[in-house]
Amino acid sequence: MTLLDRFLEIFEVPPAMHPYMHMVVDAQEMELVVGLDGQALTLAQVAETLSMPLDETAALLERAFTRHIVNRKIVDGETRYTAANFYSRLDPLSMYENWRDVPVEARDAVIEWQLQEFINQYLPVIEELRRDPDAFVHLPNQDMLLLAAW
Repeated sequence: MTLLDRFLEIFEVPPAMHPYMHMVVDAQEMELVVGLDGQALTLAQVAETLSMPLDETAALLERAFTRHIVNRKIVDGETRYTAANFYSRLDPLSMYENWRDVPVEARDAVIEWQLQEFINQYLPVIEELRRDPDAFVHLPNQDMLLLAAW
């Protein structure tokens, strides 16, 4: 399996975006995601995995975190990094980066994919609300104020 194939699998990239990975991540970020490979690693562990100096690894991780390519979490007082996924990368990619350079057909396919992912992610919450409309759940835009009703 190639680095690209492994990245596509780990990062859960929809098929429509496969030809445009150069717009999503650079080679170093791709190696980072594959190096994390489902693990929650510290800075030192990532540096060792990538055979990079600590300062370069710290800069890479900070950039990757800002670009929603990795997640970070403090566990037992240590900062640990895990690979994010394309779903979490899509918002900053489409709002602040080169989304318009992706052909419209691919963008449309990704939008359909994103909607289905959203539905899959929140379907259990919606089902809980159907069972109990007063249930305390987290659902984006669950409560809306319709200004026309004022």
